[in-house]
Amino acid sequence: MNCKKTTQHGLSRITQLKIDWDFKVRPSLRRAYVDSIIRVCRSQGTRVRRIQVNRSEHGGQHYRVDIEPSIDPELAVEIQAVLADDPMRVGFCKARIKSRLTQWNILHEAIGVRLRTIYKE
Repeated sequence: MNCKKTTQHGLSRITQLKIDWDFKVRPSLRRAYVDSIIRVCRSQGTRVRRIQVNRSEHGGQHYRVDIEPSIDPELAVEIQAVLADDPMRVGFCKARIKSRLTQWNILHEAIGVRLRTIYKE
């Protein structure tokens, strides 16, 4: 997790969103999702630098979204939720932030998983 500065909770601001989808979508819908990511981030005053994806252990997809400028963890979780992050993961992230855990945005990956870039500014 790329971090800069600290927030009111003493946690670092972040420059990467992590989204866990536990389902598959048609390839034709992936472009629409990328456009949605860009619009949602832009609406919150940040821009998308790169989006990477890989398959999750459960057959879904994991997205990593590099953004600029850095944002507070609370806003990051809200954006991730709006972008259809796994609701249970959102709840865990919120609890970790409230507990001031520095590694609050955990996305479990299998060893050797490769990320594929699907958007680059």
